[in-house]
Amino acid sequence: AIGGSTFRSEPYTDLPVPVYVASRKLPQQPGVNIYDESPSTLVERALREVGSPVLVEGGVEFVKPLLEKEIINRFFLTRSAIQGDAGFVEIDRCLTNYICVTSEIVDDDRFEIWEPREQI
Repeated sequence: AIGGSTFRSEPYTDLPVPVYVASRKLPQQPGVNIYDESPSTLVERALREVGSPVLVEGGVEFVKPLLEKEIINRFFLTRSAIQGDAGFVEIDRCLTNYICVTSEIVDDDRFEIWEPREQI
């Protein structure tokens, strides 16, 4: 399940797995399932149609409601000291029901894995 902006900026065509994209503006494309749906509804559709696991990729606006509803059971987060195109994001507010299970620093970047508290 991919957010529309992420789909437009990264190469997701010709993948060997089904691709589900949430977008209000993208036209239908061969080999891609594009729906005007919320992130939660899109993930539920992917689970129903192809089963688990479902890989989710997207920006904070796409991922935030999934974290709030604890739909994501493992969240990989990269914290970079270098500002990119997204600016400052207060992702920690979305992670109140999650716990960081691993954290590794490489150069100036921190790579973290988060899981829902009740899974631990």
